[in-house]
Amino acid sequence: MAITANNMGIGPLNNVAFKRKYRWVFSVENIGGDPSFNVSGKYVKTAKRPSITVDDGTEINFLNGKTWIPGKATFEALDFTYYDVAVQGDATVSNLLRWVNRVYNFNAPANGAPTQISATQRSYAYTADGQGYAGLGKLLLLDGCGYALEQWNLVNCWPTKMDFGDLSYSESGECEISVNLRYSFATYQSHCNPIAAEQCTKPVCTGNVNVPATGTY
Repeated sequence: MAITANNMGIGPLNNVAFKRKYRWVFSVENIGGDPSFNVSGKYVKTAKRPSITVDDGTEINFLNGKTWIPGKATFEALDFTYYDVAVQGDATVSNLLRWVNRVYNFNAPANGAPTQISATQRSYAYTADGQGYAGLGKLLLLDGCGYALEQWNLVNCWPTKMDFGDLSYSESGECEISVNLRYSFATYQSHCNPIAAEQCTKPVCTGNVNVPATGTY
């Protein structure tokens, strides 16, 4: 019989800690630039880590051959699910509704016309007086003791869809709210093994002046 202890399987785990699908927290902070306008992670049921897609790119033709150069990158929208709860003094669910109203206001106007929709949209993602529509989503994966293993920041995120789900007399499950979030880009931080920075430090043409990117997250 072949000896497989040293060449088959993963071997002793020792100090290897597997990231688990159930150890995470998610929240949205500073919506519209208002530090007090947040959606807590208390009633989040399901979440998803970011997904990035790089376009197949541009086809370069020359003589009888083809080559490819990469195209633009897209951070795909993410789906989150919340338990739909009714509790006094907790604004988690009501802030979801308030947030989508920042993007597209479907509330009846204050002048008392319930058959009309106040079809307005906010113009800015963030404003100094907190009147924008975008927030900062924070997704943290935790170890068994509650310490962060990794963190994803969803920068400039806002809801594109809010689904309040089905109702049925034949089911006994809880009500849920499904939220689809679009965001400008995501940042990733590992609290275990930091990823080495990959900087663009080699100019195509010598003597070029580097123009620093704007924005800090």
